Amino acid sequence: MFQSSSFELQKGLFALLGRNGTGKSTFLSALMNEHNYQGDIELNGKDLAGLTNTDRANLVSVVRSRPQIYG
Repeated sequence: MFQSSSFELQKGLFALLGRNGTGKSTFLSALMNEHNYQGDIELNGKDLAGLTNTDRANLVSVVRSRPQIYG
């Protein structure tokens, strides 16, 4: 499971790399508000939980390796 006390990413393009089961997909799901999580995630100094979907979409984009079908 992904655990970190604190880290900061600057503007740019990033890749998450790691072994299976380390929490990469869970972390991305939390960023996209698709997964419940413990702790706080801030984007541009704002708590993720307080952002609207529109605000979040203006800050983060995720390209998945497999399509997600929501229905």
